[in-house]
Amino acid sequence: MTPEERTILKALAHMCLQYMDEGPEGLVHKSMGAGENAVEVLASYGLVKPELGGGFWTDEGLGLLNDEWASDRASFLQRM
Repeated sequence: MTPEERTILKALAHMCLQYMDEGPEGLVHKSMGAGENAVEVLASYGLVKPELGGGFWTDEGLGLLNDEWASDRASFLQRM
């Protein structure tokens, strides 16, 4: 994955986390085309394990989200 792809995938993953994550039920796209496509793209990079109706974050996907949170948190703390 290139740095550019990583940046785009982080943004997509965070959008999915915000709008589609249903906790223990995983990502639920509710048959919306954009959600279905998002799961497909994330799955193609190994970030989500697709399931009927959505998918579940893989360890790599969770790592991408956690890396982003850690860098956002560090950036926030540096500004304080």
